[in-house]
Amino acid sequence: MSDNSTPDEDVQDAVEARVVPVSENKVHWPTPTLRGRSFKKKLNKTATDWLFESLLIANHQHYLVGEKESNKSMLMLWIAVQFALDDGGGVVLYLDEENDPGDIENRLADFDLTDEQREKLEERLIYVHFPSLRLNTPTGAQVVLDNIALTSVDLLIIDTVSKFVDGPEDSADTYKKLYEHLLVNLKREKVASVILDHPGHVDQGRPRGTSVKLADVDNGWAMKKGKVQPDGTTDITLTSIKNRSGALPKKVYVRKLLNPLRFEFSLTPFKDSTPTEEPEDVKVRALRLLGEEFPDGVGINKGREFLKGNGVKLRDADTNDLVRAFNDGLSDPESGAGQ
Repeated sequence: MSDNSTPDEDVQDAVEARVVPVSENKVHWPTPTLRGRSFKKKLNKTATDWLFESLLIANHQHYLVGEKESNKSMLMLWIAVQFALDDGGGVVLYLDEENDPGDIENRLADFDLTDEQREKLEERLIYVHFPSLRLNTPTGAQVVLDNIALTSVDLLIIDTVSKFVDGPEDSADTYKKLYEHLLVNLKREKVASVILDHPGHVDQGRPRGTSVKLADVDNGWAMKKGKVQPDGTTDITLTSIKNRSGALPKKVYVRKLLNPLRFEFSLTPFKDSTPTEEPEDVKVRALRLLGEEFPDGVGINKGREFLKGNGVKLRDADTNDLVRAFNDGLSDPESGAGQ
């Protein structure tokens, strides 16, 4: 304040000193480093990009929760193989801290893969046993991310997550770090993942431990194994427990079949697995038993009860047809039914 000025005049002078014409003092903002998405209207809604129909969505992170011996590792290996073999599929990185290499080779043998299919898997299924990585640490996560970039991986499978983290399973911080170091980077790089886990002790439909596990993924499935049928068929139900996009069905029904080992999928429950047509070797055995016991033929009822007593498991109508075919073969040797 000058000796001859009033307080109001000093305030006015200060304001005028700060007001500079725009043309004389242009503001230069720094170039933005954060690039936003486009909001231009698209003609149609984007269709769901299924990585595996009805189960896995491309670029999404998934949880699969299942009890011990529920076949979750076997199912994921089957899905990994099918995705890798499909011309429209891609590259899979499977990290396994659970299963013995010999067990995996036996399952691959049970899949009855051709030499050509196995050769394709050499290029598109990267299966790593016991990598001893902690994926909720910067170092462990970066090893995986570097390999994903190097081999153009489309799907990462982690079996089982508790073996791949440092820290208590019931600690939110343990799994927040998994998101921070790995999962958010997978989303950024447009890589899908499936994280296998065991269910909680109280709620079998949720992963064991902290609720953060589901909070940091897009989708979740709870797997429940049904009764194993005499022919080895097993029905499995997958129930959606997290569905961020809304695209997943509430349930997917899975049927495990043998010889060769394979899985079928449906949005409706499967019908009873009692086969309508028994394998040929069962019928051949039944005819052989009849021929050994009744070389001159046998009545329908007696033949049926005989076969049941000797462990031939067929529906009564099918057994009756076999006995008739056996008797017809005796009267017509060229048919071979009684031989």
